[in-house]
Amino acid sequence: MISLVNVNKYFNRHKRNEIHIINNTSLEFDKTGLVALLGASGSGKTTLLNAIGGLDKVNKGKIYINGKQITNRRAYTVDKIRNLNIGYIFQDYKLIDNLTVYENIAIALKMIGLRDREETKKRVNYVLECVRNV
Repeated sequence: MISLVNVNKYFNRHKRNEIHIINNTSLEFDKTGLVALLGASGSGKTTLLNAIGGLDKVNKGKIYINGKQITNRRAYTVDKIRNLNIGYIFQDYKLIDNLTVYENIAIALKMIGLRDREETKKRVNYVLECVRNV
């Protein structure tokens, strides 16, 4: 489950061109399901997702991933929580050019500690089959 409590995010804080991107936002997402964030370009959708994933720090408030607070934690700890709990597909994909699609997916499994080749093959093929059927 993902939970945000009174989260605020500013760009250019305390400057003339300050922008309050995330404004005292509290949300709770169930452990399973599908959520769509809709809004105009520049409305803060990507910033919100980056904050939830710990890629952007927030100025105020708390964010929890499966009960673990990621705000005000060391980057290593946030990275570990994100890698175990959140899947990311970046707008520009962030693929490693010299790897195959299979290898790009498998590298994420390696990052969370999966070393078993058969289990990796099973999981990568499952993901590829899901994408193929969309």
